[in-house]
Amino acid sequence: MFDRSNAIIKIGGVISSARLEAFIEMLGQERAGLDWTCASPEDLEAAIWEAVSDGKSLSVCRQEAIRGRFERLEAWLVADGLTYYRYDHGCPGFRGAFGSFWQPGLAQPTQWVVDDRGRPQICYRDVLDRSGEEIRQLAQFMRVADEFGFPLEIDR
Repeated sequence: MFDRSNAIIKIGGVISSARLEAFIEMLGQERAGLDWTCASPEDLEAAIWEAVSDGKSLSVCRQEAIRGRFERLEAWLVADGLTYYRYDHGCPGFRGAFGSFWQPGLAQPTQWVVDDRGRPQICYRDVLDRSGEEIRQLAQFMRVADEFGFPLEIDR
């Protein structure tokens, strides 16, 4: 399909233990996997606890995501105040690869063209076309992702 692309999303922030089951269910509804195949609820829960114990963000993926997004999951994450960074591999002949970053405090996700490893690609035109706030948001994301990451935590 021309409108589908492989996508990866990294999720961090503090989730309530009361919302953990709903989080796992949402991941399942989006057919999120750990190795490009849809994961079972048990595997997703194990991956969540592993990310929490390692102090890392949860990383899940999906083959042939519509427009390279996890639309329902991304909306759910925003509603629950969880940080995410999602990127896709683009759709050959249709559009390039994009990344999207959101964290609490942002009005909406910031989107950028990315390379095949999800790293934002900035060109002179971006600097001219984007607002100062968008440039600051990207710089903030790159600093957080490179230096600190955004670990997933469970509030008990």
